Amino acid sequence: MRILHINLESCWRGGERQTLFLMEGLEKLGVQTGLLARWDGPLAKKAAEAGLLLHPGHSPYLFSIGKMKEYDLVHAHETKALQLMAIAK
Repeated sequence: MRILHINLESCWRGGERQTLFLMEGLEKLGVQTGLLARWDGPLAKKAAEAGLLLHPGHSPYLFSIGKMKEYDLVHAHETKALQLMAIAK
């Protein structure tokens, strides 16, 4: 199973911390994960530092929709991510 997590927030708050913790926990269980995050955001930086697979997103994020096809499951962690998924569907 491969899971793509999408979090496009530009700040570092509880939801971004939760995204990072979830990905780290899933990786420890052997689940392959990837993260689509703002290329210039703190979540992208921390994910890269943790050695997680990062797909840096650039605005407009519509160009990132193709990455979703590489995964079995896509997990939207915030409103912008959910909107992107709805457009992709």
